[in-house]
Amino acid sequence: MEHRIGHFELVRWQGSKSRRLKPKVSVWGMVLIACGLVGLVLMGAQGLGWIRLTGASVFAPGGFILLAATGPLMAFFRAALVWLLG
Repeated sequence: MEHRIGHFELVRWQGSKSRRLKPKVSVWGMVLIACGLVGLVLMGAQGLGWIRLTGASVFAPGGFILLAATGPLMAFFRAALVWLLG
């Protein structure tokens, strides 16, 4: 690359970026965080004896936590698949 005094040239990675603020946590992220918190609260309440879950509802706290944990994993696998397919 030839350098010329007084001329500014941008390298590709120095291009202008959007100045708009982007949300740090998406709506999907907030839903997953809420599911994780609900699962932890239910699991804690059941462990302390405040609530008694019976039947199929016993699996609800674990299901909420599993949903909160696998959501980001699915996004990772989708991004990896898109990257592999080019």
